[in-house]
Amino acid sequence: MPDSAMLHLKKRLGEGWSLPFFFVYLGMEVNKVIELLGDKIFTVSFTKKDGSIRLMNARRGVTKGVKGVGMSYDPSKKGLVVVFDMQKEAFRMINANTIHEIKADKKIYVFKDGELVL
Repeated sequence: MPDSAMLHLKKRLGEGWSLPFFFVYLGMEVNKVIELLGDKIFTVSFTKKDGSIRLMNARRGVTKGVKGVGMSYDPSKKGLVVVFDMQKEAFRMINANTIHEIKADKKIYVFKDGELVL
C-alpha cells in the first residue's frame, strides 16, 4: 500500500486503531458491526426509501416502551436493523443495504451494499 494511502487510512481510523485489527473486519456485515458496538450511541448515515439521505443518532439495547410482546416477524430476515432514534425517542428500522457510514467511539465505519469497506 502506498504511503499516502496508508496515511489517509490511519486518519480515517482514528487514534488507537492498529491496521491489522481493522483489516480483520473488512467485508463484515452491517448487523455484525452494530452488534459489536453493543449498547453504545452511534451516528448512522443511510438512504431512506424516498431516496433522501438521513443522519441519525441511535443505539441498540433500549428497553424503554417495550411491552415484551415482540414483533410478528424477524426484521433481520428482511435486511432491517432495529435501532432507537435518540432525537425522536422512538424505535426505527434501517435497511442494512442502504447504510453508508457509522460513527462510534471516534471511529468511522464505511459500508457499501451492507458490507464494511473502510
